[in-house]
Amino acid sequence: MCVLTDGTERPLPPGATLLSDNHISLVWRGHDGWIYKRSITFLIENEFYFLQLMWLTGFVPQSERYDKYTVRLRDLGESEPVTDRAKFKHYLDMLLQTLRTKGIRHGDLTSYSLIVKNNKPYVIDFSESRLMLGTRPDKRPEGDAYWLSQTYHELTNGLS
Repeated sequence: MCVLTDGTERPLPPGATLLSDNHISLVWRGHDGWIYKRSITFLIENEFYFLQLMWLTGFVPQSERYDKYTVRLRDLGESEPVTDRAKFKHYLDMLLQTLRTKGIRHGDLTSYSLIVKNNKPYVIDFSESRLMLGTRPDKRPEGDAYWLSQTYHELTNGLS
């Protein structure tokens, strides 16, 4: 665990279960209907900024700032398998258009950053996102289209 905090973070709900630890952020599932993501301040600020920017689009779960180092998202449960390619593709196209309209370069639209419910993708990780106004060669706008196409093929593999 490599998350640096100053000791001011709020305690997590009792019995929260650790889901992941990538040495940059920690993610827990609480028994209260929330997922808690804790990381260094600038990553959490970035994450929360983009979750709020996308809130009214319907492509992100409800979220709120829990403390200086933690954002919490409504727990959508486990991702479901894609059962309707056309519907899923339609939603992915809408998601990409929404990101572009909002001026967001996500940068990591893989299956690890999405939860699928009823063939609709919900973005649950914005830690690498940037505004399109910024200049970072590793976050080119066309990268989101590429990763969404890869994710589409990964999640619909085997569907006819």
